[in-house]
Amino acid sequence: MSVVTDVVILGPLQQPGTLERLNKTITPLDVGVLANVAQEVGGRKNLQGIIWVGAFNYLPLKEFLALVREFDWDMSPWPPDKEKPRLFVQQEDEWGFKEAFI
Repeated sequence: MSVVTDVVILGPLQQPGTLERLNKTITPLDVGVLANVAQEVGGRKNLQGIIWVGAFNYLPLKEFLALVREFDWDMSPWPPDKEKPRLFVQQEDEWGFKEAFI
């Protein structure tokens, strides 16, 4: 039996290596890693933002959210008021994604 939680992070472009740093941050939860799917979209241009996703089995959601909220989102060289990424979660047996504020 499994209990799957889907996670989607959308946001502005990030510094190179940010996804790798975030995945290292969530490694202690031993649930897997987020993947960058921005290169998989249609069209003839690159996305001007990020789309990172993961489907996790038995994700300790409170602990995951705490780690993501504490994560150092290095937003330079963008202006200090640049919006942080947004995180959406859909737990098994739910009918849609809910925003979990970072």
